[in-house]
Amino acid sequence: MAKNITGIAFDIVCKAAPERSGDLKKFRQDYPVPFVEVCGRVGITLNANRSRIEYSRKDLQVIWLLSFSLWRSVELFSPAILLSSATESSAQDILTLDQELDEIERDYRERIGAIIQIINSEKDASEFWPPDIPKPFESRDDAETDQDKAVFDLVMIATAVAFLHELRHVKFHVDHHDGITRPGNRAEEELLCDVHAREWFLAKAGDYATDACHDYQAICSKRGIALIIICEFLRIATDHAGEYGSADYPPIDLRIAALSDEIKLPDFDKFWVVSGSILLGEVRRRGIRSIEIPKGTPKSVSKYLSKILLPDAL
Repeated sequence: MAKNITGIAFDIVCKAAPERSGDLKKFRQDYPVPFVEVCGRVGITLNANRSRIEYSRKDLQVIWLLSFSLWRSVELFSPAILLSSATESSAQDILTLDQELDEIERDYRERIGAIIQIINSEKDASEFWPPDIPKPFESRDDAETDQDKAVFDLVMIATAVAFLHELRHVKFHVDHHDGITRPGNRAEEELLCDVHAREWFLAKAGDYATDACHDYQAICSKRGIALIIICEFLRIATDHAGEYGSADYPPIDLRIAALSDEIKLPDFDKFWVVSGSILLGEVRRRGIRSIEIPKGTPKSVSKYLSKILLPDAL
């Protein structure tokens, strides 16, 4: 029996934010758009028009690979981010004390480089799969470790974020066809689609926390991390345009800065530790090692790194 691709895609979105199930049902009624899996190509396929959303198997593999790879940046750089706020040493000083860092960081950069090679290939990732990253599994119960379960959750939420972003493009397409004014340019529309996905996951998170008896801060933290992962997915997927922006895409770090401004979490929350680690990994991957990272909370360090990566700062 053929898979119901559209049903699976909407199910991923629904499970990632169950409190929005009513909103999602109404959207599907108003905009009955199908998801269509197509053959991969060079670059990322994921895109939307007024009649369908296309994605490839490779797109989903890249989100999976990147999520697990970015989690390694937390293992690498979170001690420097946390200890720099608790000691007299800077993040750079703490990093230099780790005698194994160079080798581990080289592996990290090579893994990100391998993902970029996969994106730039017509083939999917199956034959290039890194041996230290688990192959995709369908249920978190299939994960062998608690860490893999946590990353699986992030993969699912991040995938839902990507789908929601494209669903908002669908609405812009359809509404424009019906005579409603569309944003003035593609880059502006991209930012508005970011806002839509961000608000979808954060605006009613308190309702989910209450209904499911979960910790509200932990929910916002996990969803915020998934949003950062998708920003990094867009960074490497759009290459130069992702870094510096273009007529079609705003700079990724402008998008990250906008996300950071909307996250209302304590200064030492896990979200800031993870986002700071990911951004520090990107700073070092680009070879920007001469900057002095000021001492401060994980939040202040994360915000500083996001500004350092903005095009005008490079």
